[in-house]
Amino acid sequence: MAHAQSPNREFAVGPIERGSATFSIEELETGLRTLGRRDGDLKDFWDQNIDAFRQTILFAIHETSEALLSPNIALQSRVELEGQLEMLAQYLKLAVQYSAQPPANPAGRTGVARRLH
Repeated sequence: MAHAQSPNREFAVGPIERGSATFSIEELETGLRTLGRRDGDLKDFWDQNIDAFRQTILFAIHETSEALLSPNIALQSRVELEGQLEMLAQYLKLAVQYSAQPPANPAGRTGVARRLH
């Protein structure tokens, strides 16, 4: 099981699931615009997209961690990546907490990122 470091403690986050949907940059932007409009049911939005969001964050944590393993990384880049890793860990913590809640509707949490469009 993968672990993410937060400033105060370590918590289990689970593996990146092979074949799981992750958001593309375009899908993330669309989702952020949808959230920004606040014209829909936010609970329903998250119920439908939390799994793909979680997988996207896990993927970003993995990629950021891999970049930090490079011995040739500049100090400024290392500091920036470490800050990003801390933020990603907080996003993941929120996603894990949200996932522990029951879905708003019986069809929720499909993990299908394409519903953003």
